[in-house]
Amino acid sequence: MLYTQLNQTDKAIQDYSSLIQLNSGNVQAYLNRGILYNQLKQTEKAKNDF
Repeated sequence: MLYTQLNQTDKAIQDYSSLIQLNSGNVQAYLNRGILYNQLKQTEKAKNDF
């Protein structure tokens, strides 16, 4: 997403979370959010998404 490219990680996570709320089967949104959580050293949240 655009926020990821702009290094606005918090906004990107919010967008991925919104996508997941709209479609809980969106595997790519979980993966991308997990990657961002991992970059922020939020390993438990990352593991939940992976």
